[in-house]
Amino acid sequence: MPQMFAEHPVEVFHRNVWVHPFWETAIHELVDLLGPDRVVFGSDYPHPERHRRAAFLHRELEGFSEEVIRKIMSENANALLGLDASL
Repeated sequence: MPQMFAEHPVEVFHRNVWVHPFWETAIHELVDLLGPDRVVFGSDYPHPERHRRAAFLHRELEGFSEEVIRKIMSENANALLGLDASL
């Protein structure tokens, strides 16, 4: 019932949510759904759901442009956290 809200809930979600995929996530499908600006790399360390495959996420990014890979692996998290990536 999006008409119940001042702004469509999907638009609010896309503006306010970033996702770190779990190791079993189909990353290409996630990027298709959310867009490349809302997917971030993370290892979940030291949480128990971490997985050694997280360190090899770059292998799952094959087929993406260099720009999208750079966003997922660095730029999106830097922007979210307000970090200066030039340091």
